[in-house]
Amino acid sequence: MLTLTLDYTFKKVFAEEEKILISLLNSLMNFQEDQIITCIQILNPKILPDDIHQKFIVLDIVAYDNFDRRYNIEMQAQKFDYYKDRAAYYLSRLFSKQLERGDDYIFVAPAYGIHLLDYEQYPDIDGFHYEFLFRETNHPQLILSHNIALHMFELPGVSLDMRNKSNKHQWLYFIKHAHDEKENDMMANYSIPEIHQAYALLQQYSQDEETRLHAEARQMAIITEKISLSNAEKQGEKRAKIMMAKNLIQRGMPINEIAMITQLDIKELMHLL
Repeated sequence: MLTLTLDYTFKKVFAEEEKILISLLNSLMNFQEDQIITCIQILNPKILPDDIHQKFIVLDIVAYDNFDRRYNIEMQAQKFDYYKDRAAYYLSRLFSKQLERGDDYIFVAPAYGIHLLDYEQYPDIDGFHYEFLFRETNHPQLILSHNIALHMFELPGVSLDMRNKSNKHQWLYFIKHAHDEKENDMMANYSIPEIHQAYALLQQYSQDEETRLHAEARQMAIITEKISLSNAEKQGEKRAKIMMAKNLIQRGMPINEIAMITQLDIKELMHLL
Protein backbone atom coordinates (compact mmCIF):
# COMPACT_ATOMS: atom_id res chain seq x y z
CA MET A 1 0.00 0.00 0.00
CA LEU A 2 1.28 3.47 -0.87
CA THR A 3 1.91 5.85 2.01
CA LEU A 4 0.03 9.12 2.49
CA THR A 5 3.10 10.68 4.07
CA LEU A 6 4.67 10.97 0.61
CA ASP A 7 3.69 14.35 -0.86
CA TYR A 8 2.90 12.80 -4.25
CA THR A 9 0.41 10.29 -2.81
CA PHE A 10 -1.02 12.86 -0.40
CA LYS A 11 -1.80 15.27 -3.24
CA LYS A 12 -3.20 12.50 -5.45
CA VAL A 13 -5.75 11.59 -2.76
CA PHE A 14 -6.68 14.99 -1.32
CA ALA A 15 -6.76 16.90 -4.61
CA GLU A 16 -8.86 14.18 -6.24
CA GLU A 17 -12.00 14.59 -4.13
CA GLU A 18 -12.93 17.99 -2.65
CA LYS A 19 -15.11 16.47 0.09
CA ILE A 20 -12.09 14.65 1.50
CA LEU A 21 -10.02 17.83 1.63
CA ILE A 22 -12.92 19.80 3.16
CA SER A 23 -13.29 17.20 5.92
CA LEU A 24 -9.56 17.30 6.66
CA LEU A 25 -9.40 21.11 6.83
CA ASN A 26 -12.54 21.45 8.97
CA SER A 27 -11.14 18.85 11.38
CA LEU A 28 -7.71 20.46 11.63
CA MET A 29 -8.84 24.10 11.82
CA ASN A 30 -11.73 23.54 14.23
CA PHE A 31 -13.79 26.44 12.85
CA GLN A 32 -16.93 27.71 14.57
CA GLU A 33 -20.18 26.26 13.22
CA ASP A 34 -20.93 29.33 11.10
CA GLN A 35 -17.38 29.33 9.69
CA ILE A 36 -17.00 25.73 8.54
CA ILE A 37 -15.94 25.03 4.96
CA THR A 38 -18.76 23.88 2.69
CA CYS A 39 -17.01 24.14 -0.67
CA ILE A 40 -13.44 24.57 -1.82
CA GLN A 41 -11.61 25.38 -5.03
CA ILE A 42 -8.24 23.73 -5.61
CA LEU A 43 -6.00 25.99 -7.68
CA ASN A 44 -3.31 23.41 -8.55
CA PRO A 45 -5.04 19.99 -8.75
CA LYS A 46 -2.70 18.51 -11.35
CA ILE A 47 0.70 16.94 -10.73
CA LEU A 48 2.91 17.73 -13.71
CA PRO A 49 5.17 14.88 -14.88
CA ASP A 50 8.31 17.00 -14.42
CA ASP A 51 7.34 17.82 -10.82
CA ILE A 52 7.63 14.18 -9.78
CA HIS A 53 11.36 14.12 -10.52
CA GLN A 54 12.18 17.62 -9.32
CA LYS A 55 14.31 18.12 -6.23
CA PHE A 56 13.82 21.03 -3.82
CA ILE A 57 10.09 21.43 -4.47
CA VAL A 58 7.04 20.35 -2.49
CA LEU A 59 3.94 18.94 -4.15
CA ASP A 60 1.55 21.13 -2.17
CA ILE A 61 -2.16 21.91 -2.51
CA VAL A 62 -3.24 25.55 -2.87
CA ALA A 63 -6.94 26.25 -2.40
CA TYR A 64 -9.56 28.75 -1.23
CA ASP A 65 -12.91 28.13 0.43
CA ASN A 66 -16.43 29.58 0.45
CA PHE A 67 -15.24 32.38 2.80
CA ASP A 68 -12.37 33.18 0.39
CA ARG A 69 -9.84 31.93 2.95
CA ARG A 70 -6.58 30.77 1.34
CA TYR A 71 -4.77 27.53 2.20
CA ASN A 72 -1.37 26.10 1.40
CA ILE A 73 -1.45 22.43 2.44
CA GLU A 74 1.79 20.47 2.55
CA MET A 75 2.86 16.96 3.48
CA GLN A 76 6.48 17.13 4.62
CA ALA A 77 8.19 13.75 5.04
CA GLN A 78 11.83 14.84 5.50
CA LYS A 79 13.32 17.28 7.99
CA PHE A 80 15.47 19.95 6.34
CA ASP A 81 17.30 22.93 7.80
CA TYR A 82 15.70 25.36 5.37
CA TYR A 83 12.13 24.20 6.05
CA LYS A 84 11.05 26.99 8.42
CA ASP A 85 12.26 29.82 6.17
CA ARG A 86 10.62 28.20 3.15
CA ALA A 87 7.36 27.76 5.09
CA ALA A 88 7.35 31.45 6.03
CA TYR A 89 8.11 32.47 2.44
CA TYR A 90 5.32 30.39 0.89
CA LEU A 91 2.77 31.61 3.43
CA SER A 92 3.70 35.28 2.98
CA ARG A 93 3.47 34.85 -0.79
CA LEU A 94 0.02 33.24 -0.46
CA PHE A 95 -1.10 36.20 1.66
CA SER A 96 0.43 38.96 -0.48
CA LYS A 97 -0.63 37.70 -3.91
CA GLN A 98 -4.32 38.31 -3.22
CA LEU A 99 -4.33 42.00 -4.13
CA GLU A 100 -3.35 43.90 -7.23
CA ARG A 101 -1.73 47.36 -7.06
CA GLY A 102 -4.27 49.89 -5.80
CA ASP A 103 -6.69 47.34 -4.28
CA ASP A 104 -8.19 48.12 -0.88
CA TYR A 105 -6.70 46.14 2.02
CA ILE A 106 -10.19 45.54 3.34
CA PHE A 107 -10.41 42.77 0.75
CA VAL A 108 -7.47 40.82 2.17
CA ALA A 109 -8.66 37.33 3.13
CA PRO A 110 -7.08 35.02 5.72
CA ALA A 111 -4.20 32.86 4.53
CA TYR A 112 -3.28 29.66 6.36
CA GLY A 113 -0.37 27.32 6.00
CA ILE A 114 -1.37 23.75 6.91
CA HIS A 115 1.77 21.64 7.21
CA LEU A 116 1.68 17.96 8.12
CA LEU A 117 5.12 16.79 9.27
CA ASP A 118 6.11 13.13 9.38
CA TYR A 119 8.73 13.96 12.01
CA GLU A 120 9.09 16.07 15.15
CA GLN A 121 10.14 19.63 14.34
CA TYR A 122 10.22 20.46 18.04
CA PRO A 123 11.07 17.18 19.83
CA ASP A 124 11.64 18.88 23.19
CA ILE A 125 8.16 20.46 23.25
CA ASP A 126 5.15 18.54 24.53
CA GLY A 127 2.46 18.65 21.84
CA PHE A 128 1.90 18.05 18.16
CA HIS A 129 -0.02 21.13 16.92
CA TYR A 130 1.76 24.48 16.69
CA GLU A 131 0.10 27.70 15.52
CA PHE A 132 2.40 30.55 14.51
CA LEU A 133 1.04 34.11 14.42
CA PHE A 134 2.45 37.64 14.19
CA ARG A 135 2.84 38.58 17.86
CA GLU A 136 4.53 41.41 19.74
CA THR A 137 7.62 40.01 21.46
CA ASN A 138 7.26 41.70 24.83
CA HIS A 139 3.47 41.50 24.89
CA PRO A 140 2.55 38.16 23.22
CA GLN A 141 -1.14 38.78 23.85
CA LEU A 142 -0.92 41.47 21.13
CA ILE A 143 -1.47 39.84 17.73
CA LEU A 144 -0.84 42.03 14.71
CA SER A 145 -3.23 40.09 12.46
CA HIS A 146 -5.31 36.94 12.71
CA ASN A 147 -5.44 36.76 8.93
CA ILE A 148 -2.13 34.97 8.49
CA ALA A 149 -1.12 31.87 10.42
CA LEU A 150 1.00 28.76 10.01
CA HIS A 151 -0.24 25.50 11.51
CA MET A 152 2.24 22.66 11.95
CA PHE A 153 1.02 19.18 12.84
CA GLU A 154 3.60 16.58 13.88
CA LEU A 155 2.13 13.21 12.88
CA PRO A 156 4.30 11.13 15.25
CA GLY A 157 2.77 13.04 18.16
CA VAL A 158 -0.65 11.37 17.70
CA SER A 159 -0.51 7.94 19.28
CA LEU A 160 -3.03 5.10 19.00
CA ASP A 161 -4.65 5.91 22.35
CA MET A 162 -5.31 9.48 21.09
CA ARG A 163 -6.87 8.44 17.77
CA ASN A 164 -10.51 8.81 18.80
CA LYS A 165 -10.19 11.96 20.91
CA SER A 166 -11.45 14.17 18.06
CA ASN A 167 -11.83 14.35 14.30
CA LYS A 168 -8.45 16.09 14.16
CA HIS A 169 -6.78 13.19 15.95
CA GLN A 170 -8.51 10.66 13.69
CA TRP A 171 -7.34 12.34 10.52
CA LEU A 172 -3.75 12.79 11.67
CA TYR A 173 -3.45 9.21 12.90
CA PHE A 174 -4.95 7.91 9.66
CA ILE A 175 -2.57 9.91 7.44
CA LYS A 176 0.40 8.54 9.37
CA HIS A 177 -0.78 4.91 9.42
CA ALA A 178 -3.08 4.52 6.39
CA HIS A 179 -0.70 2.16 4.57
CA ASP A 180 -0.78 -0.24 7.54
CA GLU A 181 -4.54 -0.24 8.05
CA LYS A 182 -6.51 -3.39 7.25
CA GLU A 183 -9.72 -3.00 5.28
CA ASN A 184 -11.69 -5.18 7.71
CA ASP A 185 -10.71 -2.94 10.64
CA MET A 186 -11.43 0.44 9.04
CA MET A 187 -15.12 0.63 10.02
CA ALA A 188 -14.34 -0.04 13.68
CA ASN A 189 -11.31 2.26 13.81
CA TYR A 190 -12.63 5.38 12.05
CA SER A 191 -16.00 7.14 12.25
CA ILE A 192 -15.37 9.88 9.63
CA PRO A 193 -16.91 8.93 6.24
CA GLU A 194 -14.31 10.91 4.28
CA ILE A 195 -11.49 8.89 5.87
CA HIS A 196 -13.07 5.77 4.36
CA GLN A 197 -13.26 7.54 0.99
CA ALA A 198 -9.58 8.49 1.28
CA TYR A 199 -8.69 4.88 2.13
CA ALA A 200 -10.59 3.62 -0.91
CA LEU A 201 -8.71 6.06 -3.15
CA LEU A 202 -5.40 5.04 -1.59
CA GLN A 203 -6.21 1.38 -2.31
CA GLN A 204 -7.12 2.26 -5.88
CA TYR A 205 -3.90 4.19 -6.50
CA SER A 206 -1.83 1.49 -4.80
CA GLN A 207 -3.09 -1.03 -7.35
CA ASP A 208 -2.32 1.24 -10.31
CA GLU A 209 1.11 0.45 -11.77
CA GLU A 210 1.70 3.92 -13.23
CA THR A 211 0.87 5.61 -9.94
CA ARG A 212 3.19 3.25 -8.05
CA LEU A 213 6.02 4.01 -10.49
CA HIS A 214 5.46 7.74 -10.06
CA ALA A 215 5.43 7.34 -6.28
CA GLU A 216 8.73 5.44 -6.40
CA ALA A 217 10.25 8.11 -8.65
CA ARG A 218 9.08 10.84 -6.29
CA GLN A 219 10.53 9.00 -3.29
CA MET A 220 13.85 8.68 -5.11
CA ALA A 221 13.87 12.41 -5.91
CA ILE A 222 13.37 13.21 -2.21
CA ILE A 223 16.17 10.83 -1.20
CA THR A 224 18.48 12.39 -3.81
CA GLU A 225 17.59 15.83 -2.46
CA LYS A 226 18.51 14.78 1.07
CA ILE A 227 21.84 13.37 -0.13
CA SER A 228 22.58 16.56 -2.05
CA LEU A 229 21.89 18.70 1.00
CA SER A 230 24.00 16.42 3.18
CA ASN A 231 26.92 16.62 0.75
CA ALA A 232 26.61 20.39 0.53
CA GLU A 233 26.62 20.60 4.32
CA LYS A 234 29.74 18.41 4.53
CA GLN A 235 31.50 20.53 1.91
CA GLY A 236 30.60 23.66 3.85
CA GLU A 237 32.00 22.15 7.05
CA LYS A 238 35.21 21.19 5.23
CA ARG A 239 35.66 24.71 3.88
CA ALA A 240 35.12 26.13 7.36
CA LYS A 241 37.77 23.81 8.81
CA ILE A 242 40.27 24.81 6.12
CA MET A 243 39.63 28.49 6.80
CA MET A 244 40.17 27.89 10.51
CA ALA A 245 43.38 25.96 9.81
CA LYS A 246 44.73 28.79 7.66
CA ASN A 247 44.07 31.30 10.44
CA LEU A 248 45.76 29.08 13.02
CA ILE A 249 48.77 28.55 10.73
CA GLN A 250 49.11 32.32 10.36
CA ARG A 251 49.14 32.60 14.16
CA GLY A 252 51.99 30.11 14.34
CA MET A 253 50.18 27.21 15.96
CA PRO A 254 51.94 23.82 15.50
CA ILE A 255 50.53 21.60 12.75
CA ASN A 256 49.81 18.68 15.08
CA GLU A 257 47.68 20.90 17.33
CA ILE A 258 45.79 22.32 14.33
CA ALA A 259 45.09 18.76 13.18
CA MET A 260 43.60 17.91 16.58
CA ILE A 261 41.40 21.03 16.60
CA THR A 262 40.16 20.86 13.01
CA GLN A 263 40.17 17.04 12.56
CA LEU A 264 42.00 17.58 9.24
CA ASP A 265 44.72 15.24 8.07
CA ILE A 266 48.29 16.48 8.69
CA LYS A 267 49.24 15.84 5.05
CA GLU A 268 46.31 18.02 3.98
CA LEU A 269 47.43 20.74 6.39
CA MET A 270 50.96 20.65 4.98
CA HIS A 271 49.58 21.76 1.61
CA LEU A 272 48.24 24.91 3.29
CA LEU A 273 51.71 26.02 4.41
